[in-house]
Amino acid sequence: MARIACLNSKDAWDLLFLRHWDFLNWLATQRLKLPDESKSPERVRAIKSHDVTVEQLASEVYIRVWEKRKLCSYEERAEFRWWYALVIKNILEDLRREESRIGPPGERVPLMREDGE
Repeated sequence: MARIACLNSKDAWDLLFLRHWDFLNWLATQRLKLPDESKSPERVRAIKSHDVTVEQLASEVYIRVWEKRKLCSYEERAEFRWWYALVIKNILEDLRREESRIGPPGERVPLMREDGE
């Protein structure tokens, strides 16, 4: 599936992303300990503005792996999910560096309020 997606098949990338969604979510919440905006309101209030959330990471993984053609670097030497885990970790490090450059933390806008609610 990764080879097909690398050949510029957006549908194949969408399917691959969805197939590995549970793994990405598990990795982000359990291993990387990222806050999850879809959880209880008490937890959402505890998220600081400079924190990278599960939702931000998932969105960036979806965009960056597709736009930067990272799938084409997968050489099938290891199981896809472990290559994917390394890519996710690298994207998280990039996001954290970007967040630290933005400046002092401000007030976080909850996910529900971003859509104008």
